Amino acid sequence: MADYWGKRRAARAFLLLLPLVLLSIEMLLAPVFPEQLPDISWLSMTLPPSLLMLLSALLVTLRRQWSPFADVLTLLAVVMTSLALVGQNLDPARASLGLPNYLGPAYLAAVFLLAGIPFHRALMLLLLVFPVQIYLQLRVLPAAEAGVTELLSQTLIFFVGMLGGHMLEHSQRHAWLGLKMLEATSRTDPLTGTFNRRGFDESLQTLARLCAREHRPIALILIDLDHFKLLNDHYGHEYGDSCLRAVGQLLRQFARRPLDQAARMGGEEFALTLYNCPQDVLEQRCELLRRDIELLNIEHARSPVAPCVTVSIGAICLLPEQPEEVRDLLRKADERLYRAKQNGRNQVCCPA
Repeated sequence: MADYWGKRRAARAFLLLLPLVLLSIEMLLAPVFPEQLPDISWLSMTLPPSLLMLLSALLVTLRRQWSPFADVLTLLAVVMTSLALVGQNLDPARASLGLPNYLGPAYLAAVFLLAGIPFHRALMLLLLVFPVQIYLQLRVLPAAEAGVTELLSQTLIFFVGMLGGHMLEHSQRHAWLGLKMLEATSRTDPLTGTFNRRGFDESLQTLARLCAREHRPIALILIDLDHFKLLNDHYGHEYGDSCLRAVGQLLRQFARRPLDQAARMGGEEFALTLYNCPQDVLEQRCELLRRDIELLNIEHARSPVAPCVTVSIGAICLLPEQPEEVRDLLRKADERLYRAKQNGRNQVCCPA
């Protein structure tokens, strides 16, 4: 998507630069104000402001930090340029230029098709500018020169550009959504519906940067199902998968806040990251999680710990100063998980 908008930005810059250069040359070679047709002399006066608007829109387009203003300034520049082109075409003092009547609509169509102008703004511009162009041509040019066929051709050019730009933008948005869905799938564990290891690593880095910037504590909980290999050997892999799904569903309930994430690290090991979770709250959440998994009452006759599935938990709470401290977070949480397993399993190791 970034590549798409980068190409659109380059196309928009070209479409602004081209009339800027051509109208600048034309203003230098031809008189700015016409001596004939005083009733439309104001039309030729649009040339200097058109150049100013084109230059402003070009500068804003080239500066990404000003992008919120790019569409508005581009539309204003397009309006002024289109009227300026009509004015040059209707002014006998510039008749030697030989500009065709459809040049204004063709320029608008090119902007809509290539520059990424949103459809609703293009439609607004159509309702405001195009009737003015048609009125000026019907009023000034003889009927033979402004026939119905030519006006219909100009209207068709305008609509083709506007609708073509809308269809292109629509297809690109669908492609972007499809890509995002594919990326989401690549970060999700299909069995449990939680993040996989790749998704966990990315979300943990993002959360660590946020906590470091806002000076908020981040908590990491590592969960390991006790004697899961014995469960698989005794009941079979299908039963083991149903056990993992049940634990994954419970973990998703513990990660209800937008910045909290549950993940399956691999095999029977899970992880839970909690944003802005102080030490006392972390200890309560860990013990509640251990108890709730035991209360699932998933039978495990081969376990030496309990007749149902239990978990060992290692957790740590840290106020990161730098996002790079994530490595220490994982290492310390893993050490505490190992300590919980060494001390007999089915317990929480979360020292302050």
